[in-house]
Amino acid sequence: MKTSLAKGQVIKLKIESLAFGNGAGVARHDRMVVFVSGACPGDEVRAQISLVKKNFAEAEILEIVTASENRVEPTCPVAHECGGCTWQHVEYRTQLHQKDLIVSKALSPLINESTVVSNIIPSPSELHYRNRIQLHKNGLKWGYFKPKSSDLVAIEECPIAENDLNRYLRTIKAKNSLPETCRVEIQRSPSGNVEHMVTREERDELGFSQVNTAVNSLLVENLVTLTEKLDFHGIHDLYAGNGNFSFPLATAHPNHLVFSVELNSKAHQDAVIRSKNSDLPHLKLIHSSVEKYLKSAVINEKDLIVLDPPRAGLQKVALQQLMTIPCQHLLYISCDPMTLKRDLMELTHKAGFQLNQILPFDMFPHTSHMEVLVYLNR
Repeated sequence: MKTSLAKGQVIKLKIESLAFGNGAGVARHDRMVVFVSGACPGDEVRAQISLVKKNFAEAEILEIVTASENRVEPTCPVAHECGGCTWQHVEYRTQLHQKDLIVSKALSPLINESTVVSNIIPSPSELHYRNRIQLHKNGLKWGYFKPKSSDLVAIEECPIAENDLNRYLRTIKAKNSLPETCRVEIQRSPSGNVEHMVTREERDELGFSQVNTAVNSLLVENLVTLTEKLDFHGIHDLYAGNGNFSFPLATAHPNHLVFSVELNSKAHQDAVIRSKNSDLPHLKLIHSSVEKYLKSAVINEKDLIVLDPPRAGLQKVALQQLMTIPCQHLLYISCDPMTLKRDLMELTHKAGFQLNQILPFDMFPHTSHMEVLVYLNR
């Protein structure tokens, strides 16, 4: 498609929606999609083109000609600089509506007349919900890097972090006992205490955990409730982490074996420690890659598989293995509608699954990201 747009060109745009990923506003000009950072649905803006590609362009706002009724003042004074909360200028109900649109658009090719598509479940708290943050320290300055940059945006506290994390941050800043330059992760541990760790950029030593405790509880509750309506034998919880789903599933289904499979050593060890304080002999904790486990595990057609893979989705080998397993029930939890769509296309078109239910959760207010629980059956 040829376009009349050129880098540096100034045009007027009406923002139609918000995009997943970069969180930019979506507009159209001369049949070309234009992504406008910092925009809100309903805005009319003067914007300057910063990038032109074959199928889309990017632009920066020069002037908000008419502000949308859905636009609000961000709570955080550096919201437009640090890049962590790309939607803080968007009213929360509008954020939820946009996430519903993103999920339904991404999965629309898979939805049939029997698919139940639920509206997104909101976060009980729009602010102070994160139980984990990653900060950079440079001398006396603490903060986040600007998007696509190593320029530090200094903060006193983070409005989306839990209050206890901000109090802890103030304490370690006052002590000033950490290296001059480092990355620091502050999180609420599985035991409930707040702790920190100085980490290397290339590794995630603290392991994965859901960042929104309240929404995670809603996710677990809905997943367990869904399983109580199903007829199955065993449960295979793959990419199980520290047992976020495994322990509640084992508690809810005392007469079923639950296999909790996780490769990350830290997460597996957290699950082992947790298991010592629980009376769940039918819960089996397995330290293994999903691919290795699927190669040797006996999974029959009456078993239930639970998947919670990383943002990149299922690796090709794991996906191919799953398509050969004759189970009737599959629950897939994803934080990326695009990789979710890719994997579901394979499972539905090549393995005979049908998309039965879609239930999104707003795990990440003020960003374009969400968690999506889908139920597939044969």
